[in-house]
Amino acid sequence: MLIGIVLTVIMQSSSAAVATTITAYHTGTLNLEQALALIIGASIGTTVTAALAAIGASVPARRTALVHVLFNSFSGAIGFVLMPLFVWAVRQASDHGSDPVGAWSLAVFHTAFHLLGAMVVLPGVDRLSRLVIRLIPDRGPAHTRHLDDSLIQVPEVAIEALRRALAECAAGLTAWVRWKVEPADAPEPAGLAELRRSLDEAHAFLARIPATPGTNGHANARLSLVHALDHLHQLTDALGTIQSRPASDPKGRVQAIRDKLHAQLGAATLILTGTSPQPAFDTIEQLARELADLRRNARHAVLLETADASLSPATADALLDAVRWMDTTAYHLWRAIHHLQLAAGNKPATETKAYPDPEVS
Repeated sequence: MLIGIVLTVIMQSSSAAVATTITAYHTGTLNLEQALALIIGASIGTTVTAALAAIGASVPARRTALVHVLFNSFSGAIGFVLMPLFVWAVRQASDHGSDPVGAWSLAVFHTAFHLLGAMVVLPGVDRLSRLVIRLIPDRGPAHTRHLDDSLIQVPEVAIEALRRALAECAAGLTAWVRWKVEPADAPEPAGLAELRRSLDEAHAFLARIPATPGTNGHANARLSLVHALDHLHQLTDALGTIQSRPASDPKGRVQAIRDKLHAQLGAATLILTGTSPQPAFDTIEQLARELADLRRNARHAVLLETADASLSPATADALLDAVRWMDTTAYHLWRAIHHLQLAAGNKPATETKAYPDPEVS
């Protein structure tokens, strides 16, 4: 069995090792017990390749390699225990146990102990998952767990992995915006500080991806991700500064804007989950523009009422802060999702029109 492990490691192919074993058995170089032991060793030895590939890889990649090692070792142990029974059955099937059956018996044995191992493992796959997660815990923010430096060797793959990580960050920020708008609706979501760290890691990962001149698609996707990162950073800053819920809203102006933002958050969720990307994107853009119009009208009305002494300056400041916060949030959320869609190759149905920057309007 140890020879089978070494043979597979040298050949870097368990299939080649098994084929070699079957050939050697067919020519009489190996007896049945030796051939079966070599096949078990080949099954275990193939895990070395996965283990080597997992060195320095991401947490999910190392977990996958560990599962490969555990399963093949477990099924190999089953095969080793059952090998005497299989040898007896094969010899009983031959004429008086003297002439071994054909080499197909090795293939049957190889398939049988793997299938038996799968039948034993699958019912307890949840417990196996928990064990592997406990042995290899997450390191760093969960949103960027797939940003493996080995991906940098293929810039197109690295860009797509980064886009997916930023989409996860955007989904987390969307949950935070929803909670900020109506904090009584749900418990506080996952930590905002972790989302900041995720964006910082994403920024550092993007800086390590080499540029590939002459490939417009890659360059455009990279530019879109730079824009998306910028808007997500600004959205994170907005979430950490001000509450969007004023103590008093006498004419319901903030509530009208809040309703638009709620609808936009629903559309953003559809986009980020891939449920309805294009229709939802058209909706989120339209809602962002309507919200901007409401912000301009509400600001002018609040200032007039303050000048007429209908509103106290303190109430006016709270209303204006809430209006500005929601407009800024809606704008950066829309633009971040817009650029994530562009990075994925999904262009909007209509050309985006000019939008008033909420910071200066």
